[in-house]
Amino acid sequence: MKCRKHLFIADLHVGNKFALWPEKFSIPDFGEIPLGINQKILWLYWNDLIKTVKKIGRLDSIVIVGDVIDGKGNKNEGVEQIVTDPLTQARAAVELLKPLREYADKLFLIRGTKYHDQVAGRAVEYLGEILGAERFEDGTYSTWELVLDLGDDHYAHVAHHGGNPYVYRATVAEREGFFMSLSADKFDLPEGKNWNLIVRAHTHFFIHIEHPTLHIVYLPAWKLKDPYMIRKGPGRMIPHIGAVLVFVKNESEREIYERDPLEVRKLTYKHPRPKKKTAYKAYSSDDKR
Repeated sequence: MKCRKHLFIADLHVGNKFALWPEKFSIPDFGEIPLGINQKILWLYWNDLIKTVKKIGRLDSIVIVGDVIDGKGNKNEGVEQIVTDPLTQARAAVELLKPLREYADKLFLIRGTKYHDQVAGRAVEYLGEILGAERFEDGTYSTWELVLDLGDDHYAHVAHHGGNPYVYRATVAEREGFFMSLSADKFDLPEGKNWNLIVRAHTHFFIHIEHPTLHIVYLPAWKLKDPYMIRKGPGRMIPHIGAVLVFVKNESEREIYERDPLEVRKLTYKHPRPKKKTAYKAYSSDDKR
């Protein structure tokens, strides 16, 4: 049996000028929007991710874990948006995801915040219909949480929110894994099974906690440091950029001493260094005192 491969991506925030935007993408009644300095960097990283996926080979699934678009930007009156129309942002997201979609058998969509992905995940629903995402029992293309059968009797729980670990990040992630493990019997898992993987997003930080048979993963993002992060903490709120690959090993690939069926591989990229801040003198150079 082959090794199964799953790619997890989150927080693209398409439409924000600090986030990813497709090259040569045109918007209605305007035309092509050139890439800004932030988009040029992220576009380079995004294309590297696509090349990496091509080298790895066909994926069993891609899971998009919320906040695909940035939304209208009501809280900042749209000053940080490239375009404020959620549908146009969703169309741009489709163009970004198309090359990856070609290399995956299945696509799953998780809803993010209603502020970004819109009420009831409307933008994500559009994305799912165009890209051929999996449909759920209620007929929608997106869901708030997902129980994912990774293959070979191994299971993941995926959701966008999982606390805000801005300080002591591992503590918050461990707590999330602890409560999910305690409540495993409340989910549609085979009797006696527990989670092998817990996936969360929203924080824009990569966190990976590894136990003998459980991985807790918080996903990186595709948005650079913005004014919100500067207000919250200029030094501690520098986001991580990238995605996460999860490999499910089959029996023939496991060593006799190895109980863990999963391998988590981060695909992260360097956050660009901001321009050096000028040190302004807080005194007069002509000090005659």
